[in-house]
Amino acid sequence: MASHPELKSRGKLMPPLLVLCGLHRTGTTLLYNLMACDPACRAPLYVEMIQPVPPLARSD
Repeated sequence: MASHPELKSRGKLMPPLLVLCGLHRTGTTLLYNLMACDPACRAPLYVEMIQPVPPLARSD
């Protein structure tokens, strides 16, 4: 922040993002579930993972 003072004027910064991925049977589901128990973390819902962008609304 000290080297980029213009960031202070933009307001609150986005919290850090963590993408969890790995091969099957390596413990990624366990790690996901453990992190989801922490109130400081927000785990995505299943529907958000299978369809990250909602479909466009039709204009009939």
